[in-house]
Amino acid sequence: MAQNDELNLPLSGIGGIETWIDAFEYILLGASTIQVTTGIMHYGYRIVEDMIEGLSDFMVERGIKSVSGLVGQALPNLHETEAFDLERQGITQYDLEKCIGCGQCYIVCQDAAGQAIEWDAASRRPKLIEDKCLSCMLCKFVCPVSDLISYKEMPQDWKRQETAVMDKNMEQDIKLEPFTKEGPR
Repeated sequence: MAQNDELNLPLSGIGGIETWIDAFEYILLGASTIQVTTGIMHYGYRIVEDMIEGLSDFMVERGIKSVSGLVGQALPNLHETEAFDLERQGITQYDLEKCIGCGQCYIVCQDAAGQAIEWDAASRRPKLIEDKCLSCMLCKFVCPVSDLISYKEMPQDWKRQETAVMDKNMEQDIKLEPFTKEGPR
């Protein structure tokens, strides 16, 4: 939306904002305002002061004079999905010496990605199932430890397992009805 010249509306960053970095990411993606509700309910209004302090310190360290100069700075790095090189194969790799055993990578992979991580409860460490990894890097996004998770390029002939999105036995139970403006037929 931030790249749509016809829209020409200010954007507000909303959803999951709890730190100055969360707010900063929305700003870089084109938000000129930030809205925080659940974070305030969880942590109180002090969270806003922390965000202002964190972003201010970041800007001072880099000599940035105004937040408005940051709005949309990441937009040139965004691409439509058809611009991705789908022939390029990869997986995540873990530096388990740095792992703190929080399990966030496992949870996000199970709930929102390819279910490509098994959890070793005894050692409190993830174990990657390489041929199921979608290389979506959601695990890296939620990991609280910098540089623990990285991308590993795989050979061109490497193939990942097909990711099941639904039990094949359920297909016969699905009844598709065409949907029109008037509703289902």
